[in-house]
Amino acid sequence: LPVYFDVEPFIMDDRTMVPLRNLAETFGCEVTWTEPGRIDLNREDISITMYIDNPVYTAGGIEKTLDVPPFIKDGRTMVPLRFIAEEFDCQVEYEETTETVFISR
Repeated sequence: LPVYFDVEPFIMDDRTMVPLRNLAETFGCEVTWTEPGRIDLNREDISITMYIDNPVYTAGGIEKTLDVPPFIKDGRTMVPLRFIAEEFDCQVEYEETTETVFISR
């Protein structure tokens, strides 16, 4: 499925940063904010909890760490693309000549 973002993805610290909601909803997740700075992603087979500006998150009850923590930019929660895709059992490939990211299952 193609994913269309309302905020342009960008590179930061060698990571492709994307708006969380667009990508998570494409993967069938419900995205909720249950308290200030806390984001919950829920789908039938996985539950992820993360916090703004904190690299530590939990996925399926297992604590993990991101290279770049989620943050707010222009009113959108930005996360590293590879992180969210791989948590949903997808593979991420980058085509350098066209600057295109491919996500596949």
